[in-house]
Amino acid sequence: MDGKVVATKGVKDVYTLTSCENGENVTVIACCNAGGDKETPSKVLSEIHPVPKPPKNLSKRQQTAIILTSPKNFEKRKLLANKRNIKVEAESKKLKQAKTKATDMKKRDNPSRVKGEQYGILTVKAHWEVCNDELSKQMLL
Repeated sequence: MDGKVVATKGVKDVYTLTSCENGENVTVIACCNAGGDKETPSKVLSEIHPVPKPPKNLSKRQQTAIILTSPKNFEKRKLLANKRNIKVEAESKKLKQAKTKATDMKKRDNPSRVKGEQYGILTVKAHWEVCNDELSKQMLL
């Protein structure tokens, strides 16, 4: 591989001045990991990964799309996606049913605790309404 030495080993800043008319630009990426160890440099060539050219004769407002599969495969993908969604919905329904069954079993095992919790919520709500009424009366006076 032909090349030239741009800088000596251990130099922190490496730069060269070239004109674009003399040759082709090549991008070299120097890599190091988090520990500070140097890795092999990567070379990016324009021949290996060419930039795709836009289609000709298109107005700026016209939108284009290219489908890379046949219509049959496109429909098959839609059906598979629908099947996945149906499976996810069925699993979520099963989980909800299992949770409601578990809470029903807890209510049957200890009904007094459930009543106490319900009454506690009601008393807190009633107390909150009374406090709000008192505050509103004080603000009006």
